Amino acid sequence: MINIDDEELYQSFANKSDLEKELEILHKQDKNQKIIDIITSLPEEELDYNILGKLARAYNNNNQCEEGLKVLLALKDEGENDSLWNFRIGYSYYYSEKAKENPEYLEKAKSLGRDDIWINSEIGWAYNHLNQFEKALPYLEKVKELGRDDEWINGQIGFVLSKLGKNKEAVKYFEKAKFINPDSEWISYHLGCCYRKLGEVQKAIEILTVIREKGEFRGWTELELAWCYALIDEKEKAREYLKEADSYIGGEIANSPELKKDFETVKQLISMTTYLS
Repeated sequence: MINIDDEELYQSFANKSDLEKELEILHKQDKNQKIIDIITSLPEEELDYNILGKLARAYNNNNQCEEGLKVLLALKDEGENDSLWNFRIGYSYYYSEKAKENPEYLEKAKSLGRDDIWINSEIGWAYNHLNQFEKALPYLEKVKELGRDDEWINGQIGFVLSKLGKNKEAVKYFEKAKFINPDSEWISYHLGCCYRKLGEVQKAIEILTVIREKGEFRGWTELELAWCYALIDEKEKAREYLKEADSYIGGEIANSPELKKDFETVKQLISMTTYLS
């Protein structure tokens, strides 16, 4: 569990108290509930900043982020200039569904010295989740620069670029993500949307038809297909797909101005006497 070939790491571990060593070993074993049980049974005089930080980490890793947040907020005076505290409280806020507080603390953690793939991924994801796409993009691009090149990062950059209207650039990232994982329906759906926006309608139809057969994006895929067929003047198919889309997601229109606009756009295209091609 401890790499004795790494002298600095080994010495750091060797200099810890027996309690800290035990907690670190349990952390490596993902025994988060055991860590919580041990720390919450300690007398108050042993609950210093370091030990309580490990308790918060265990709560976070045990899907008890609300509890982790309570612990970290109690440590704010000591921790607000500590990169690790800021990272942990940012994590707690995000996964306790208080995402609006998340980027502030994660950015503080970054400014205090943590500038790795994980922190940039989390900040980029947080801004993406908040629909602040211009803020998300540089963090996600930094993740790529630091060496992450998997389906997730390519998909996230593609998604952000598409939301910024940069569909041609987005396609490059979505295609890379699709190459890595051909079975991702989320990637394929958004790739199809980009091709439709770029006017490559037949390519979009090919991709979206495959997704429709799998069924994960019911309603959304049919709406995109209706849009595509309306653009190439295949009115009957467009109407059929729009009707299907309405049966699946029509009930969401009242709560989504963007979805309402998309439905209205497709209806207008269908009602036109001439179409784009």
